[in-house]
Amino acid sequence: MLNQLMSRVSRAGTPITFWLLVVSLGVFIVQMLIPPISNLLMLFPVGSGMWFPTQYLTAVFAHGSLSHVVGNMIVLFFFGPELERGLGRRRFLLFYLLTGVGANILFHIFFPPPVPALGASGAIYAILVMFAWLWPNKEISFLFFPMFRFKVKWLVMILVGIEVLFLIAGQSDGVAHSVHVLGALLATIYYKWRYSYSGLSSLNPFTKKKRQTGMGMNRRRNKMSSEDRKKWENFYQKQRYRR
Repeated sequence: MLNQLMSRVSRAGTPITFWLLVVSLGVFIVQMLIPPISNLLMLFPVGSGMWFPTQYLTAVFAHGSLSHVVGNMIVLFFFGPELERGLGRRRFLLFYLLTGVGANILFHIFFPPPVPALGASGAIYAILVMFAWLWPNKEISFLFFPMFRFKVKWLVMILVGIEVLFLIAGQSDGVAHSVHVLGALLATIYYKWRYSYSGLSSLNPFTKKKRQTGMGMNRRRNKMSSEDRKKWENFYQKQRYRR
């Protein structure tokens, strides 16, 4: 089991996920060894005298506790590799950074915090939601309870639903639930823009249970118009050769 877990993430197969894990864990170790460095990384309120624009990015790689960083990295470890392969390396990195930074910026605009904030939760929830959009019916199980299997879409709906309820209730438990919801929202916007409004929604292979091959694929291609066929071919070429 350990070998199977470690084979999920590698510098050769999924380098972006690998280095995101390494950097995030490395930054947390530095935070523990040199506590004052957290003041340079966390996101301070605007007008506090300690706010700086780069904090929207640095806060994505900083965490406040061991449970905080472990929880986020577990999600990245299990969901990141497959999403990296699906989106492509560069697009996955851009997706991670944009949703993490974007959630922090929107957090400051719509939910101005009275205290500093830090963590990758915006990007992590974006990964969960994007995974559910692309593979909604994929079945997963808990690590120590493999007998219980359920579809990704139900897990993500429950998690995001809980965050929305906490946000509506104004829960003040030291957790920025609004960042989680904003990360999920940004992932949904990206999915709709990438696979729906781009005209490729009907050609999106990720929502199909099985990919057609051979004669079945040929029949599908023959039924397409020339314009749709060109979109289909360009889309699959990008998915195949993107690195």
